[in-house]
Amino acid sequence: MDKKLKNNGDSELQNISETKEYADKSNLMKQKKIKDTDSVHKKVNQKLTWFLGILTLAVFINLYFISPLSKVQKVTFVGVNNGSESAILKESDIKIGSSIWPQYFKRNVLENNILSKDQRIKAVAINLSGLTSFQVSVEEYPTIGYLKEKDDYYEILANGIVLKQKASSAKKELPIFTNFEKNQALKEFVKAYNQFDQTTQKNISQVESLSNKKNPYKIKMTLRDGNQIIALSNTVASKMPFYSKIAKEMSNKGIIDMEAGANGIFSYPFEETKESEVNIDGFSNSNETTGQSGVNN
Repeated sequence: MDKKLKNNGDSELQNISETKEYADKSNLMKQKKIKDTDSVHKKVNQKLTWFLGILTLAVFINLYFISPLSKVQKVTFVGVNNGSESAILKESDIKIGSSIWPQYFKRNVLENNILSKDQRIKAVAINLSGLTSFQVSVEEYPTIGYLKEKDDYYEILANGIVLKQKASSAKKELPIFTNFEKNQALKEFVKAYNQFDQTTQKNISQVESLSNKKNPYKIKMTLRDGNQIIALSNTVASKMPFYSKIAKEMSNKGIIDMEAGANGIFSYPFEETKESEVNIDGFSNSNETTGQSGVNN
């Protein structure tokens, strides 16, 4: 009897243990199911968040590109001294009111448009200036004088190019060029002029071409100090540094002839014929009647 009771007790304990084990497994399965459900929800939420984020970004991008904030609203200029800002804008083909980014990414094309159409422009750069503006920075060839044709004046640039458009006026501080053709002789003198110091450049009021079949480079410069210089445009640059010495030793205003030879320089008053020859290597030859001084280096 006792043995039977013991067996019944063991059986009940086993049943209780199995029931508990089953309950534990059931709880674990429920917890796992809950975790799996949470994981699925979390992944769904993440995907939904990414989708909504991308959708929102796309909406904002579309709104930006149809708003005035994506359009060119203003163009400013730097370095335009003698040219026309409106002309440069037209030459560039920048379109105010159109989308800024396509134009910005092809700015090299816009820069080349200006360089190919405007002879005055030496260099140009287009950059952003704020979110809706371009800044066009240019470097101009300076104007070194004016070519006179009948009653009209045309600007001569430092690169030897003569602008086609008539100048509205001629600046008094720049020299007037007369009797010149738009050819190599003019470019040779401009090349020499660019080598003169500023004092010499400012002293020149007029340059006249005395071109002939024998020498197409012959010129006459009328100076503001009252003297004149006869020279060759392709050799005058090397002789002009001696002008100030010669001018100081001239007792009267006159002509300084730098045409002769590689080294020879003559000087004589306006009322006389050639009076004295000064060799810029340091020798002076004089055979005239008046007492005009030579310059020895």
